[in-house]
Amino acid sequence: MTSTQALSAVAGVVNFIATILYVISIWRGHTKPSRVTWAIWTALSLLTAGGMYQSGTLNGQMYAVVVGDIVITSFALLWGSGGWTRVDRWSLAGALIGLTVWVLTKDPFYAILISLSVNYIGAVPTIAKTWKYPGEEDLVAWGVVTLATFIQFLAVTEWTFAAMAQPISYLSIQVPLVLLICRKFR
Repeated sequence: MTSTQALSAVAGVVNFIATILYVISIWRGHTKPSRVTWAIWTALSLLTAGGMYQSGTLNGQMYAVVVGDIVITSFALLWGSGGWTRVDRWSLAGALIGLTVWVLTKDPFYAILISLSVNYIGAVPTIAKTWKYPGEEDLVAWGVVTLATFIQFLAVTEWTFAAMAQPISYLSIQVPLVLLICRKFR
């Protein structure tokens, strides 16, 4: 196993630990995940992983992301927040448009580009909720998943769009969310 493969595996394990922490927080009633965000993120993680697989850049973190997103979405449907607010509807519509374009292009480059763009749209309900209610998200879980993404970033050996897009786009969502959650401690 190369050092890159080891880092990617560590990123996957750390990401899975973050999922466990997040689910425990949901179970205890401390976290109320956005149903729409997690439904969009689950669909996108499956598509992003597919595009990364097609382009030969699937990494350890994405395996954990796919499993974690499915588990968290299941919990969000039962104990989450939101559903059909205006932000939720617009985010879901944007995600569906992006997914449709991706299916029509059948190109791994566009698959990754579109799915990660829709990932930002999917984050909107969680960012809006966290802005208003920072106590409804778990700082430790988000901090750990951000660490996992940073480790995955360090594992990248090819400085290509396909290899770099996932960790950079994830970090650009995770870091602001961590900062928003930190507001609850003021």
